[in-house]
Amino acid sequence: MMHPIDSSYEGEEQRTRKHSAVLWGTLQRALPNARQQRLTFLLFNCGLSPREIVSHCSQEFGTVQEIVRLRRIIFEQVMQNHAFQSETVPAEEQQQS
Repeated sequence: MMHPIDSSYEGEEQRTRKHSAVLWGTLQRALPNARQQRLTFLLFNCGLSPREIVSHCSQEFGTVQEIVRLRRIIFEQVMQNHAFQSETVPAEEQQQS
């Protein structure tokens, strides 16, 4: 038998997974470049630092400076993408605006 706490946790986990999937899909549309998508995944999903990425993925990304430059470009593209901003803000926050 499931306890109410367990089912509440599962519901929250499902919502988190769904939100993450929506967020990733939106990021993919905002970043049509596969290389930028890969770097975004490594930085934010895997939590790797630029130095770790160079160490583990040296054939894809040659220097820390390259990663820092690409990360800045990624942030700029995401911030300029109005679809990204409207799709990732929870509905209750949009209503308050």
